[in-house]
Amino acid sequence: MTVGHTVRQLNASTWDAFAEVVERNNGIFGGCPCIGYHPECGRP
Repeated sequence: MTVGHTVRQLNASTWDAFAEVVERNNGIFGGCPCIGYHPECGRP
C-alpha cells in the first residue's frame, strides 16, 4: 500500500486540515512533522 501526501499552502481554507494534523500528533511540540526538522528541537 502506498500512502501519498498533498502539500498545500497554509491559509484560511487549509487551516482546519493543518490543525487536525497538529492535534493528531499531540501538538506542535508533541511530534508534529511541521517542527520535526528544526535543529533547536534536537532532531536531525
